[in-house]
Amino acid sequence: MEMAAVDKSSLEPKYTGVPRRYEETKPALTQGFTHHSILDIGHKLHSKVQLTADQQRDHAVKETEALVWEEAEKVKQKALEAALLQAQAEKEREIKNIRKQYEKELKEEGLRVEGEMNKRMLQQLKKERKEAEDKLHDSLRRAQEEFAAQKVAAVKAAKEEEQRMAAAAADRVAQMKAAEATETA
Repeated sequence: MEMAAVDKSSLEPKYTGVPRRYEETKPALTQGFTHHSILDIGHKLHSKVQLTADQQRDHAVKETEALVWEEAEKVKQKALEAALLQAQAEKEREIKNIRKQYEKELKEEGLRVEGEMNKRMLQQLKKERKEAEDKLHDSLRRAQEEFAAQKVAAVKAAKEEEQRMAAAAADRVAQMKAAEATETA
């Protein structure tokens, strides 16, 4: 233990008259030095205990770490084996799924192509039907136009015939009136 050397002149009163503060008195100074000495000893003791505890903890950590790594290697091997088996099973499952998907897509594509062919066939039939209907409508329209033209010509001819007949009848009536007028005259 080291004791700090205390200057004795500092313990003597420097002036007389007003009393010194408590902190400046000899018992207070002695108590302060003792307190600091105890704290220094405590710090040194604590440092030694802490160093020993740190060394023991480091040693225990290293041993535990070695055990953990050894156990981890075992667990890793088991996990790798399980993962390999699982990966193989999953690969086989995926291959089956891909085959099913491929077959499904083939069927869908076949149905789509068949549907497309049916759709085109229906469109072709509709197109041909529309062309036939258009021809029929054109023929019907032309026939109606011809009929209308014939009707107009027949009405015109009938009108002309009626006018001619009316003119002939009017001539006969005029001749009859002229003959009557000559007979009465």
